[in-house]
Amino acid sequence: MGKRSLSCSLPRSIVALCCSHFLSTWGDRMWSYAVAIFLVEIGCGSLLLPAIFGLVLAAVSFLGGTLVGKWVDNVGRLKLMKVSLFIQNLLVTLCAGFLILLLHYQSGSVSTHNTVYYVSLVFIIAF
Repeated sequence: MGKRSLSCSLPRSIVALCCSHFLSTWGDRMWSYAVAIFLVEIGCGSLLLPAIFGLVLAAVSFLGGTLVGKWVDNVGRLKLMKVSLFIQNLLVTLCAGFLILLLHYQSGSVSTHNTVYYVSLVFIIAF
């Protein structure tokens, strides 16, 4: 009995696609985890802000799922991917900027009754 060599090599494009998906998913999960940790820090150890964040996230998923589904059905895949990745990256960048503002205002001598503080907090929770 001779040994048979089973060479199972995947095409390079499949490996690149899997790596891209892994890294994208990893980044998304890390951002979701970091936002919850930062909201606990901003809320002085209270879990109220992460709870509101989770509630808003669930409500948007429930209420906006149909609209996004119809949009996905009517738009080409390439355009859909480009637009959705652009929107996602833009919102993550804006949230990170607002988070820096929030942490700056919280650590400084600025009162938390400032409009910038509340606008930043609402933006981070909503998006």
